Parts: sequence; C-alpha cells; structure tokens
Amino acid sequence: MGKVGSKVRRYRSLIGNFKNWKEFLVFKSSKKPEFNFKMRNGFDINVKRQMLPPFKESFFDNIYFDGFPIDRGLKKSPLVIDIGANVGFFSLNIFSKYPQAKVIAFEPMPFNYAQLLTYQQEYKNVNWVIENKAIADHSNGLTLYTSTLDGFSTMAGVFKEGGKASEINVETLTLSDVIKSNDLDKIDLLKLDCEGSEYSILYTMPDQDLAKISMMSIETHYGNDFSENHGSLVKYLKLKGWNLKEESKKDTGYIWAWN
Repeated sequence: MGKVGSKVRRYRSLIGNFKNWKEFLVFKSSKKPEFNFKMRNGFDINVKRQMLPPFKESFFDNIYFDGFPIDRGLKKSPLVIDIGANVGFFSLNIFSKYPQAKVIAFEPMPFNYAQLLTYQQEYKNVNWVIENKAIADHSNGLTLYTSTLDGFSTMAGVFKEGGKASEINVETLTLSDVIKSNDLDKIDLLKLDCEGSEYSILYTMPDQDLAKISMMSIETHYGNDFSENHGSLVKYLKLKGWNLKEESKKDTGYIWAWN
C-alpha cells in the first residue's frame, strides 16, 4: 500500500474507531504532551505525544492483524503472548477488542517497562501478565543495543547498528520456559516485535511447542547471519507447514502465519 493509501486508511480508522477524532486533529497541531483517546466501544487510553507512532501502528494501522484471512479471527477469550511489548499498545489493542483475553507480555527495556507497568495498573480489570525480561533462545541473559537507556525507545535489539550507542544486559527466558511455567497447551496468537531475536526464538523452538501456536504476527529485522533475514524466516515457516502472508520493506518486514 502506498503512502496515500496508508494515510487514507489511518484516517478511516481514526474516524471509525474513536469518538473524539476531531479533538485529536486539533491536538496534532498543538504542543500538548499527551492525548486521551476515547474509542467508540468505550475503551479509553491516554497516550504521550512521543509514543504516538507505535500507538498508531496498533490502533490505526492494525498492522499486527493486517495480513490474516478474514476467517482467521481470534476467539472470544484468546491467550496471547506479546514479545517485545514496548509500552503496551499491542496488548491494549487486544483488550479493546477482546476484553476477556489473557495477555502475557515481555519487555526488557526499563523505561518502556515502567510505562507498561503504569498501563497495567490503570487497566486492573483485564488479565494482563507483564515481565521485565526478553525472550531468547536461552535463559542466560542478553545484551541489547539501543539509542537511549533513559527514555522511550522502539529500537532496542540484538544487532548493533547506527545510532545504537548504548547497551544494556537483560534477563531472558525461552518461549518453552514460558509455555512450561504457565502450563500452556494452546497459544492463540504469538506476536513478535523483538528487533532481531525473532530468528533465534523461532529457529530453536521445539516442534512440540511450535505446534501449540495457532497464529503468529512477526515483524522482521535484518541481522548479521545469512539466516537472519525476512526471506529465510519465510522459507523456514513454510517448511514447517505454516500458511502465511508476508511483505518485505527495506529494513523491516511482516509475516502473518497461521495453521
């Protein structure tokens, strides 16, 4: 979809889903630090100005659901795992659509986790488990590279790239650890937006655990190894029998997979 088409879709989503869309248009040209979005379904969320881009991805673009077939919706009370939860907008989008959902979310970056915790405390009526850890292919800890340790970031990842001058050591779990500790026999949706860790997580996951997942929404990032790229992950998932839709851009891509 081109830039014009994307913008049109965003405005349709804004007008269709939010009661106070006119006030938001006024807010955009103001200098106010935050805006309270009031959804037509009664769900409200307060968003700081610097956090608008990831909010729009989830609530305006619906990017993590965009490629699934129409008949592949979630059940009324889905179990969702959110890897790379950032400040929680994907999780909140799930709860706005499925109030009876359970979401287990992981976010290793301290500033992002603090905002995630604030949202969790604000929305006490939903089943939202959050952990200040990263998911990896081992539980021995991980070094992440980021542009800042003291503020909001959407770019913390395992690859050291331009602009990522800071690093932080974080605790890790494997997805198999999560499945075992939560006694999960089914994951309705696995969302991965973990800035490069998606490859090691999925490539090393035992088949018996991968089989417990019904749908996956993955943002891909290009890494250093020959297998750390969008095309290689697409091929791998197809070999494992997954149906999927995918799109690739210059620096990132998206995969929507289901079985």
